[in-house]
Amino acid sequence: MLLLGFVGVAAAWLVAVVVWELEHRAVPAAWIGRFDSVVALLCTAGVVVLYVARSVRVGMWEDLLMAAGVGAAGLMFALLRDSVRVEIIAMIAAHGAFASGLALHFRWREYVRGAPKEVTP
Repeated sequence: MLLLGFVGVAAAWLVAVVVWELEHRAVPAAWIGRFDSVVALLCTAGVVVLYVARSVRVGMWEDLLMAAGVGAAGLMFALLRDSVRVEIIAMIAAHGAFASGLALHFRWREYVRGAPKEVTP
């Protein structure tokens, strides 16, 4: 979890530095917007893949709901933000889906710890 958090913060800093550098070099705003959308879609895809993989690995269909929530929020943010001001809604939905997925993960770990161990004769 710590490594994943570190990677997320490092990625956010990298994107911020790249956007700042693009603005500094007078790259048109439309290009920067496209870059930002691509980054949002890639991050969304990465998180969705993690949720789906975990759902397959541990057999909890609830993770698919989290993947759908994160996917919908990421798509709304990346694809609709030029026509509708959905950033805050998308980010709240993404954080909510992430937090509930994290809670589900910890609930699952606690359940597995408390389950009776298999006894072999």
